Amino acid sequence: MTDPTPLMAFVVTILSSILSPTITDQNLARQAARQAIDAHRIGNDGELLTVARAVGFALTALDTLRLSMPEDLSLTMKLRLRGNANALNRSARANTSIREKTQRTAASPNPQPEPKVEWGAAMKTVAEQLQSNAATASPAQRQSDALWIEALTGVAGELARAKPQTNKAGLLTSTLMASDLYTEGKRKRA
Repeated sequence: MTDPTPLMAFVVTILSSILSPTITDQNLARQAARQAIDAHRIGNDGELLTVARAVGFALTALDTLRLSMPEDLSLTMKLRLRGNANALNRSARANTSIREKTQRTAASPNPQPEPKVEWGAAMKTVAEQLQSNAATASPAQRQSDALWIEALTGVAGELARAKPQTNKAGLLTSTLMASDLYTEGKRKRA
């Protein structure tokens, strides 16, 4: 069996060496390692390394459990080996989890917009609705709506210019600033 890439050949060699204590035939060990990798349906080299770690930890955990089985082994050694197997199993699950998360992210056709983008778009929409209602509104209502339009448009602009990691506190602060602008503008015009 030939491995298509040098990285795959390297990974298969490493994994087959983990299997060597129990599978003495090197060709059979390489086939078993390749079968373990192929079971994960790898799409690229980045996934190959994550899968290799998961498979390596899983195989080592199983081998460690095998080593803990002899009757003549001390209880302390059995517990130590089984504890190590448990830690290896957690590592295997963590790598599997990373791969699944990566696959879900890659499979997602439309990345979700940042919350600030959604808030900004919603504020612009409300401002546009207030603007379109201006013709039928009373003069007092138009004045109030103008203040809201100004505040909403200002906050939407701030959100568009904000850093990508704007958190809820920053968003609330911007909203509070807009509220203060609204109140201040209302006082000036009164």
